[in-house]
This record gives sequence, structure tokens and C-alpha cells, in this order.
Amino acid sequence: MIDLDKPVKAEVTVVAQPKQGKLILNKFPDGGTTYDYRSNIGYLGKETFTLLVKIEGQPPVKIIYFFTIVKGGPDDVQIKQYCGTTKIKFWKISESESFEKDALSNIGNWQRNAELSALLANASRSLTGFSDLASTALGESTGEGLTAQITLDQNAAGHNWYIDPTPLDNSDDYLPTSDPTVWQAKAGSEAAGKMDMLSVLLHEYGHALGLEHSGAASDF
Repeated sequence: MIDLDKPVKAEVTVVAQPKQGKLILNKFPDGGTTYDYRSNIGYLGKETFTLLVKIEGQPPVKIIYFFTIVKGGPDDVQIKQYCGTTKIKFWKISESESFEKDALSNIGNWQRNAELSALLANASRSLTGFSDLASTALGESTGEGLTAQITLDQNAAGHNWYIDPTPLDNSDDYLPTSDPTVWQAKAGSEAAGKMDMLSVLLHEYGHALGLEHSGAASDF
């Protein structure tokens, strides 16, 4: 627990710069610092960056900020549209630093955040069933939050579904690749040639939470 009545020594490090801009560190005579965000010229849209915060006597915490860059007007119409009466509003997720080393063992760190737990619970309840989706679509999401609905293709676009009985242990049916976030089904395994239902659901849960597609092919 942090005693807010005493000075707190904290160290903030940028571990992931924004993709469409950069963070600029400002230092003040009293020793204080702030970061200013500068987007690339002409860029409008979604953005994210990650900070690592180390507070004396506390475990390090990684904070991921998500925000949207909009074109402002003389009466701040769009600022009000996106942020209400405030000028700046971020959605942020914080997690233990060790999450990056072993994500699955740290799921509890996320679940202890009540707000995020509620969002994830709503997303996980969004699966409404199966249908014959068009073309090669594996899943389809409509709406967000409490109104989100997820439909999966009835036969995984002809590949059939694989439901992993040991989702926390990839070694049974998968082999690692050069990308630590990507695993390949073992030849002759139950997973070979099929679509992993959990992976597809995690992608669709992201849409239910309001997340857009990532630029990285290996991201859910």
C-alpha cells in the first residue's frame, strides 16, 4: 500500500512508443517531468503507447494507453464528442511487468481489475451461436459491450473447429515458431488442419470490447 501523505519516488519509462507519433519528455527545474504526445503530421485515428512505472517499494506496473486523435474545431465540437467536458481522456490498462514473460500465469492480475473483469465477462457472454457465415469468415461480431453479439461459422469455413482440452499448455498439440506469440499445430495432432476456436473467440472478444484490428499479424 502507498502512503499518499508521504513523497513517492517513481520512475517512468517508455517501453513502447506510439506508432503514429512520439512521446517527448519535458523536464522542469523542480525535478518533475511530463510527457507530451506529438502525432505524425496529418494523422487522425486510433493510437496507443505503453509506459512502465516503478514506484519505490512496489512491484513494477505496465500501463497501456489507448486514445483517438481527432481534428479539433474552433468550438471544440469534436473534443466534446469524444471526451465530454474534459479536454483529454484516455482508456488505460495496467498490468504486472511480468505479464510479458508469462501472460497466462498472470491472468489474475487482469481479473483483479474490477472494471476490466466486467468488460471481459460481458464479452465472453456475447457468443450467440453458430451460423453458415459468408465466404471464408470464421466469426462475426456486431455491437459492443452489453449489446455485443458474436457468431461463429458452423464448420470454421470448412476447416472444422478444434477445442483445446488443455488451453494453458500448448506443448500437447502445438510447436513453437520463431515468433513467441505464434504456435503451429503438430502434424497428426487433433489440432492439425483445424481452426482453434479459442484463438478465434479471443479475436472476436476484442471487437466486443470495442478494439479495432491490430497492425501486427500475430496479435489477437
